[in-house]
Amino acid sequence: MLRPSRAEQVPELVRLFDSPETPSLYAVSTGHNWGLGSREPVGDGAVRLELHGMDRIRRLDTDQGWAIIEAGATQRQLSEQLIGTRRLLNVTASSAHTSVLGNALDRGVGLRRQRTHDLAGLEVVLPGGEVTRVGWWPGDRVGAPNPHGLGPSLLHLFTQSDLGIAVAGAVRLPVRPEVQHVLRLTFGAADLAPAVDAFRRWQGQGLLQGILKIYDTTSASSYGIPAPPVTWRT
Repeated sequence: MLRPSRAEQVPELVRLFDSPETPSLYAVSTGHNWGLGSREPVGDGAVRLELHGMDRIRRLDTDQGWAIIEAGATQRQLSEQLIGTRRLLNVTASSAHTSVLGNALDRGVGLRRQRTHDLAGLEVVLPGGEVTRVGWWPGDRVGAPNPHGLGPSLLHLFTQSDLGIAVAGAVRLPVRPEVQHVLRLTFGAADLAPAVDAFRRWQGQGLLQGILKIYDTTSASSYGIPAPPVTWRT
């Protein structure tokens, strides 16, 4: 295992493995996206490059709504930095210790929108050790993040791919709602199909915000949702 503590160390490590005779590198952010395989390499003989030590929040702009974070920065870190501001993080229902960037690169599902919609730019180390930036990145004249930029967009060459190692990224931060209510509905088996049809219609009309999820009782219990009372029918 290799555990760099600074993004500047990663290019040299990558160059050391840029040879057919060396083992392959398998990069992970924090390794806490458990449902997607945790930190285990997909093949034998790989050297694991763990990026959790690179956890800086480099820049934060709550007016324009973006943050520059490193691969090891977690949901908890960024959420705590946003307390008391007009912005929030599009969190997932996973652990607070998951990497914001790693989850977005693996196309994780946020509670407000798909995590790839939050991704505006990436700082990537290519297989030869070169460092490049794709998508939107703040320069001398900073404006609202535009992930597509001018010309062909290379940003999503690096989502769910092994074309490079993302060491940092620009993520967009939604506006914090002035009011928010959570409504939990429970349906019996006979009512589930009509309920799904209604939700589909509401979603298509734009009446629902965020990601619609429907859980069975086992899945709901794993998120700490109490089971509904049992009604016996004869």
